Amino acid sequence: MKKPCTVALMEDHPLMRLGVEQMLTSVEEILFLGGYPTLPSLLSDVRPDIVLLDLRLNDDSTPSDNVVAARAAGCQVLIYTSADDPYLVRTACQAGAVGVVRKSDSQDELVQALLALANGSEVAGLDWAAAIDSDEHFITSVLTETERDVLAEYACGLTSQQVATKLSLSLHTVNTYVRNIRIKYQQAGRHADSRVDLYLRAVEDSVVPATAWQHHDQS
Repeated sequence: MKKPCTVALMEDHPLMRLGVEQMLTSVEEILFLGGYPTLPSLLSDVRPDIVLLDLRLNDDSTPSDNVVAARAAGCQVLIYTSADDPYLVRTACQAGAVGVVRKSDSQDELVQALLALANGSEVAGLDWAAAIDSDEHFITSVLTETERDVLAEYACGLTSQQVATKLSLSLHTVNTYVRNIRIKYQQAGRHADSRVDLYLRAVEDSVVPATAWQHHDQS
């Protein structure tokens, strides 16, 4: 008899851990090893064939770091998410996750995805395909050069007028650029409502260093 595929869940919500356990414990081909709130707690206890990875965790870890660490421990990583943040899905896939399953998918869809990985197949799906196809960095493929310049100054604390003066633009033009930048990030599924959001997006996209945060006049 073929050895069951071992699976562990990285998820910090107890009810979600319980739900996945109930879905998988009755499947003969899968041995569910348990749910864990963090990757260190998981790897200190088990070394599963597949780690089901939630992308939003309370320990401030990043999806890409968790994927890299899990793969280094010899585990495949299947993203298990609501897929409400395409950026997190993309970074996890680019770090080496081999597929995406939505939490809204059925028990059968989750089981089939796990068994496909156990048999050496990829987990096809629109979320995974879209993430893998996003090869070009957002900042170079979506924002114009001037928009990048405006983002770099505005996100770090300069007022719209200060940005206009520094870049030799009109105040109206700067405000238009900031509005367009917000829209483009939001269309990509990335939060950009506040100046803090824009700063975080700029750091993620290497427009500014993480130490560039200045005073935050909200004008």
